[in-house]
Amino acid sequence: MAHKLGVIPHFNGETAQADLRIAGCLTVSSSIALRPLIRRALSVTGVRSVVVDLTTARHIDVDGLESLQAFVHTITVNGSDSQDDDATASLSAHKSAQIEVPDELPACPAYRVCRIPWEPPARTHHASTVANVFV
Repeated sequence: MAHKLGVIPHFNGETAQADLRIAGCLTVSSSIALRPLIRRALSVTGVRSVVVDLTTARHIDVDGLESLQAFVHTITVNGSDSQDDDATASLSAHKSAQIEVPDELPACPAYRVCRIPWEPPARTHHASTVANVFV
């Protein structure tokens, strides 16, 4: 299954907050793809914080979430992302980002469909019954 990421941005001028609602699958590669979008949202004039809303995501990979949390932590603590030399990466110290995560991380739908729990076949005859037939 191809993991696809959808991002719906919403900017609120009154609260100086940008909300990025995530739809689709959050994996390590898609969390890396989110970094420029978070930086871009923070670079918009008047925006002081970004909320990455994962509550509507279809699938959240644990490694992808940890990667995104580490990135957001660097923005919140340092006020900038030191990993890239991009012009939008230099953010002022009063800007922050946070992640909203559902209580239970949704598993990949492809994994749920493809994963068939294995059960041993039901025994139709007991050894004693089979022994009686041959005696």
